[in-house]
Amino acid sequence: MNETWIDHYRVGAVSLFEMNEGHGPWFVVIDPNHYRVRFFPDRESNTVSVGFDAEWSDTRPGEMANYTPSYETAGADCQLNDVTISDDGLLSVLPRKRSASHVVIRWGWTAQLPIEAVEPIRRAIALVEAALSERNV
Repeated sequence: MNETWIDHYRVGAVSLFEMNEGHGPWFVVIDPNHYRVRFFPDRESNTVSVGFDAEWSDTRPGEMANYTPSYETAGADCQLNDVTISDDGLLSVLPRKRSASHVVIRWGWTAQLPIEAVEPIRRAIALVEAALSERNV
């Protein structure tokens, strides 16, 4: 397997890295004891899917659970502008669902992350944008 790992950001416990297992890059922002956000760009559809794991219990610190919603009736792929993080750390993944032009339906999730997550997640979103722009290369 041809696998690469590239560190893009590291401050304290928070890091951003890129993985590539030969099918295109994907990006991970992680604080290993508290949360992990995974970004999977799809060059063919020009979309990104986002996975989210977080510490699931105060009584069992450091144990992660997958909180990524499973959509039975619609995909979870987003346009890049459907994924945002506010200055205070509110991560929003709200893809627009197909509907009539006069109706805007967004279905997704939000997670309040520490301020330390803002910069690496913004960098990850920029890396996803760069990866998607390379799709026709």
